[in-house]
Amino acid sequence: MVFQIKNESAEFGSSIGGEIKSLLGNFKSDINPNIERLQSHIENLQNRGEDIGNEISK
Repeated sequence: MVFQIKNESAEFGSSIGGEIKSLLGNFKSDINPNIERLQSHIENLQNRGEDIGNEISK
């Protein structure tokens, strides 16, 4: 009985671990494009700010 409970607990833990890993992978794949898009927008804003600063300096 104890051995069965140990095995079932190990299987459950492994199953839950796999599901959490899968969920995190899906979350990461969903959010990475948004992060990359934000980084691109920030870089564009920085470049525009530099351009404006250069125009004012002239």
